[in-house]
Amino acid sequence: MLEFVDFFGRRVFLVEEREKHIVEEHAEVVQYLVRLSEVIKSPDLIKGSVYDKQIFLFYKFYEDIFAGKYLVVVVKYNEKNLILTCYITDKIKGGRIRWRKG
Repeated sequence: MLEFVDFFGRRVFLVEEREKHIVEEHAEVVQYLVRLSEVIKSPDLIKGSVYDKQIFLFYKFYEDIFAGKYLVVVVKYNEKNLILTCYITDKIKGGRIRWRKG
């Protein structure tokens, strides 16, 4: 289990089962997993999920990921504070903006 501190100063965790999910379902992200901490500590945008008020999506744009894409880390805040998944996208999902850089 890996532990990180997010933008809000909360501890969040990446458990083995979720890391396995990311590696198997989002293989394109594997080389960028070293950036998880940076995304959740210093995001460009944080959105709330439209489906679950406990889920937040942390977006950070990187020029070097597929010529300019967002790396997204999805965190569920409850008694466990787990990273659920991580993926690459060029589109920001709907949902309430919780915080935006600058």
